Amino acid sequence: MAVMDAFRKIYGSDEPGTADKLTIPSHAETRMKRGRKEMTKNAPKYRLCRKFEKGETFWYLNQDGQLRQQATVTHVGGGGKPRHRVRLSHNFIRPIIEGKISAATQRIPSYEVLPSTTDFERMAGAKLAEKVAIYGYDKWRLRRVAQKVVKNALVTGAGFAYPYFDQNVGPYVPVTGEDGEQKFVGYGEVKVLTLGPDQVYWEPGVDFEDSPWWVVERARPIDEVMCEQGYLKGNLKPDASIADLPSDKPSENMVLVSEYLERPSAKNPRGLRLITAGGRLIFPPEPYPLQTPKGETVDEPCIHRLVYTHDDENDTDLGLVWQLIDPQRVVQDILNKMSEWKNRCLNPQMIAEEGTLLDEPTDEPGAVRYYRRGTRNPPQWEQVNPIPDSLFRFHDLMRTNMKEIGADAQVEASPDVAARAIQATIEQSNARWASFIGDEAEWHSRVMRHCLLLVSCHYTEPRLLQIRGRAGFEPIPDFKGSSLMDQVDVIVLPGSLEYRTRAQIKMDVFAYADRGWISPEQAMAAIDGGNAEKLIQSYELDVARANRVIQKIRDGSVMEMAPKTRTDPMTGMPMLDQDPNSPTFGQPLEIPGYMPSEWDNLKVWRSVFGDWMKTDEYDQLDPAFQEVGKQIWEGLQLLTVEAQMRAVDAQNAAAEQQGMANAARPVGGKDMP
Repeated sequence: MAVMDAFRKIYGSDEPGTADKLTIPSHAETRMKRGRKEMTKNAPKYRLCRKFEKGETFWYLNQDGQLRQQATVTHVGGGGKPRHRVRLSHNFIRPIIEGKISAATQRIPSYEVLPSTTDFERMAGAKLAEKVAIYGYDKWRLRRVAQKVVKNALVTGAGFAYPYFDQNVGPYVPVTGEDGEQKFVGYGEVKVLTLGPDQVYWEPGVDFEDSPWWVVERARPIDEVMCEQGYLKGNLKPDASIADLPSDKPSENMVLVSEYLERPSAKNPRGLRLITAGGRLIFPPEPYPLQTPKGETVDEPCIHRLVYTHDDENDTDLGLVWQLIDPQRVVQDILNKMSEWKNRCLNPQMIAEEGTLLDEPTDEPGAVRYYRRGTRNPPQWEQVNPIPDSLFRFHDLMRTNMKEIGADAQVEASPDVAARAIQATIEQSNARWASFIGDEAEWHSRVMRHCLLLVSCHYTEPRLLQIRGRAGFEPIPDFKGSSLMDQVDVIVLPGSLEYRTRAQIKMDVFAYADRGWISPEQAMAAIDGGNAEKLIQSYELDVARANRVIQKIRDGSVMEMAPKTRTDPMTGMPMLDQDPNSPTFGQPLEIPGYMPSEWDNLKVWRSVFGDWMKTDEYDQLDPAFQEVGKQIWEGLQLLTVEAQMRAVDAQNAAAEQQGMANAARPVGGKDMP
């Protein structure tokens, strides 16, 4: 929270009451009980999935849905695992999960902020918001947030992000209260809390996005909660555990804190936020936390959910790990059977008639076995049989099944596998993964929109933002949240998140270079940096500028664009008005601001305007604005002809220079044969 907002909250006229005066509203308490009961149904399954992802694969759920562990060692006093059995953990789930987390979080999202109008200040605010988003991605550690949320989605089925503003972040400034006492209040900073499906619940039977309320329930240190500003009087007792098993004893300093979030409604237009612990309120009630700088409540979820797959029946999903548990158990059992065969068959025993051996067999290397003279059948080693080949085939089959379930197909180009089948398998795997990437892109846009709302509300003190832009380092001094002008409509394209290997980047760069679309220097820079996005920045800027002009033609503000002067490409000087009847004769020639310039890519402009002028929207425009489009098209044609003429002149000059060089070359005698 901003310094003065925090000051008013601490020292304002709304003095917090005592714990016995504020009780939990009955409707909120009923909802929380109903939602928590539904959430706890799948809690053991979530814990089992987390165990398997960590490699603790000998846990299981009994008939009562309770988490139990199978013995993996033999107890000295008896019981436990039989001595001949092998129970080793072979974790094949974690590599699949880690690979998918890396693929989903490798690239920085391409944040684009759409201005609400074509007003210059709004458009400038939108561009500034894009820069703040780039700054915040690193400042607020959103990559780490994305890694945690994606992992939760893969392991347990769903991950949640909850942006909030933490006022307990420096620098701290002194503030004098009404009683004359001086205290320190922090500037604060945006933070994002990551949660799992056993920490968030909502109205049972309702889609998450449509629920009228949500609850965040998590364990927090008691001293941290009691030291927060606005805490009501009263002590807290430890009643929460940070262990995996619910049967474990509560931790000494952890309390279970529940945050009830009720979205705005006709009955309660400002919504409601309640924080409870130990069956009572521990902070005064507040409005719904998602608000605009004007204090208007935004009727959207303030918790942002990302799921691996969608379950249409109950809006819950157990994710990828739950689907991999049974194959993991089978593969692990096969490998342990191989180990048992190794322990038994590679340490063979002797076959001997009763009473023929003179001494007890041992496992001493090089020892001599003595047997009684005259024995018809001397003792001999038992025959060692190889490991059954069916175990290897079954192992390979189950590993392949795990990769198919996880959309992680890796087909080897063996001679008996057709290239078309390989390509079909890879495309099917990529299509399944692309669906999740699309959901992640939407999740990124909602999280950043929430963060920018927090910035616009709470960055009330001048701050220095340091970002890395297209032209290098770009400091933004004295930035305030009000500079965004409420421009927080963020979108993230799924293509900006797709994982690309270095080989794929090289292939694209070489294709651009072979067609002459980029220079050799650009190609070398892209290959060296392992990033091909900058190659199309110029194209994207041309498309964006052409679309901005079209948007201004639509809303009628195109005539307000400031005029500009044309420059002679041969001399570099401004072109002068040559019309003697013109009042601006001899002065720099001005053209409308919406006309294309020499530095614009004429081919891109022709493509954008040509497609737009074919639409019904253009046909329905006022004739005056249709004329603007025609002027732009004629200007594009004129600039194209001028560019072609300059190219012809340059070619003729080069040919003339070459001819003069040939003419000046001394003529020698004919070479001897």
